[in-house]
Amino acid sequence: MALQGHPPPDVRQNPRDCKGTRLRSSTRPMSTLPPLSHHEILQRVAPFSRRGIALDLAASDRAARRMAFRWVQHEPGPTHAGEIPERVTERLELDLSEAQRCRLVRTLEAPDGLEARLEVEAPDPEAALERLATVPLGRQFRRAGDLWIALHQRLASPTRGAEPLLGLRGARARLAGGLQVEARLSSVAGYPVEIELIRPAPGALALPDDVLAVLGGAWERLVPTARGWRGAAGVRGAEPARSAAAEERLVEAVRHLDQTLSAPPSAFHERHRGARWRVALRGMPPLLVGAALVVAAVAIQRWWPERASWIGLLANMAPPVLMALFFMRREMPRIGLPRVPRCPPPTAWPGAESAPAGVSR
Repeated sequence: MALQGHPPPDVRQNPRDCKGTRLRSSTRPMSTLPPLSHHEILQRVAPFSRRGIALDLAASDRAARRMAFRWVQHEPGPTHAGEIPERVTERLELDLSEAQRCRLVRTLEAPDGLEARLEVEAPDPEAALERLATVPLGRQFRRAGDLWIALHQRLASPTRGAEPLLGLRGARARLAGGLQVEARLSSVAGYPVEIELIRPAPGALALPDDVLAVLGGAWERLVPTARGWRGAAGVRGAEPARSAAAEERLVEAVRHLDQTLSAPPSAFHERHRGARWRVALRGMPPLLVGAALVVAAVAIQRWWPERASWIGLLANMAPPVLMALFFMRREMPRIGLPRVPRCPPPTAWPGAESAPAGVSR
């Protein structure tokens, strides 16, 4: 069952959604086109009215040429059971700031504030609404065990004779202990999906830098930031396979972090002892290559002095080859001696015994 009207009390507390205030996307530059006239509003809103979607004129911005529509709350039922969180609030916003092109944004907000966004571009509002209808509500969320992942997606304008591609742009999830997971995926092929872990408060958590790297070779070590940690995971292929692979990486990461934070830190160390050693040894291959070159030069000089010219060949060829291999990598490799993986202290995170109750799942 879907309810429609003004925001309920729990939604009004969010300043982004208060009546008369601009929505998040209104922070974009103002349009160079004239403000929407009353006739233009009636013309653009007609496809929505035929589908029972009411305009929220108070929340719209005529000068910025943005039209907001009244929220619709989707109650739990057989239609979306298990596909979306309970009591999801759906909002639509139509951006007409560009000539001969419009952008329609569908935002699904869970009661805990988790938002999933879908952006659709089309030549006119009716075409945008038809393309939006091809993406079900459940496609904007992913399940990772008992947790929800809200996706930020973009339905690209299709080329002639091709199907529109649903591309991932970002994602967000909330875990036990207040840890938030935010992801961003560049539209440029070849770049990894960037993941940021945001702690609830300074010093609240002390995650080891290999907490995600133990998942496999595609995962990088975490780098500390002011808000928490930053990491990345490699994804390959072209769209839509690339976005699908990034979603699977996120599901894997959220499920792994949920299991890790639900158990004591010692359990993580014991369960992933071998993987942590493999991560620690990742920086060794460049050092081993350098050591092998030195050993080869010494061996040639000692046992094959008549072939001493090979030493010059190694000295001249090794640097450019190593530099070429270095610049072929997208990310900066970590080179160094392996560090012994140590068990995190018992206070690194709450664990199963003291995890706070009522965490959104």
